[in-house]
Amino acid sequence: ICERFEFECAEGVHLTSTPFYGPQMLAYLIQNDLASARFLWKRMGKEFKGNDEIKAIWGVGKHIWQGKHTEFYAAISGRKWSKNNIQLVNLLRDTYRNNTLQLIGKAYSNISIGDCAGLLGLGEEETRALAKSCSWEEKNGCLFPTPLDSQSKSGGSIDH
Repeated sequence: ICERFEFECAEGVHLTSTPFYGPQMLAYLIQNDLASARFLWKRMGKEFKGNDEIKAIWGVGKHIWQGKHTEFYAAISGRKWSKNNIQLVNLLRDTYRNNTLQLIGKAYSNISIGDCAGLLGLGEEETRALAKSCSWEEKNGCLFPTPLDSQSKSGGSIDH
């Protein structure tokens, strides 16, 4: 919908010249379509790139692109988001966290609770509770992840 609106604005179909760049970029990031988010940023006019919230959304996207988990969560939580974007920002945070949880389950045979907490943007107690809900074992400050069912995510989904 956002892409169609953007193209219609470019063609002069709509009276407004303000496409939904924030929600559009957030939708790309939620879908983990980093290339489309990047190209949207590149084709965006300077007048939109100067918008603080658009810049903040793009900053979040860059943290995803660069694999900077801690910075991603700090950027998400360190800003008061507009009512137009807050639900999408929360969905992006939860989707990113769930995707990271899936990757941890596949990639690690063991991981320290602290490292896992950093990757998930959670405190250590929240990480322990999440690991327990995923049926991961804990021993001597380490978690022993197992792959999660990617279809249901029932054990590891954390929806706030």
